[in-house]
Amino acid sequence: MWKVALKYSLICGAFLLLLFWVSYRFGSNPMIDFKHMFFDLIIFVLFVFFSCKEFKSYRNGGILHFWQGMTLGFLTYAPATVVFAIGITVLFWIDPNLIEDFKVQAIQYMKSNRVEFLSDMSEEQFTSQLERIQTVTSTQMIGGGAFKKFMAGFFVTPVIAIILRKKPN
Repeated sequence: MWKVALKYSLICGAFLLLLFWVSYRFGSNPMIDFKHMFFDLIIFVLFVFFSCKEFKSYRNGGILHFWQGMTLGFLTYAPATVVFAIGITVLFWIDPNLIEDFKVQAIQYMKSNRVEFLSDMSEEQFTSQLERIQTVTSTQMIGGGAFKKFMAGFFVTPVIAIILRKKPN
């Protein structure tokens, strides 16, 4: 079980990192663009599915219990999140402008959508949020990004485990 999950988790982490880097290079900031959460979910669905499917079809005689699917899913998305976090740490170390670009784009995003934000929060909260963006550290960005990836995998795994579970006849 470990070998199957580890294989897919390393590839999944590499895909997440590649998506981050390509998105950034094409002008989209993956730390503030919510479209990336959709792509993260797709990546996790694919790799958790393939991990569970390979284990079920080739290693477990066509049987996958729910707990096995959950375990495989966790062993796929958790290390993939660690690979992503390590990779993004290296990217931040290589190109410190990533952090400053995030801050500039996040402030621009908030200011351009000021009316929508003010419908959900007060002017003081809005101003406070803008000030907090300016003090964001790379550790906070890495932790926030990793947490979002982890939660995406957490929510996808039970669905895949339920879909693929099969008990013996």
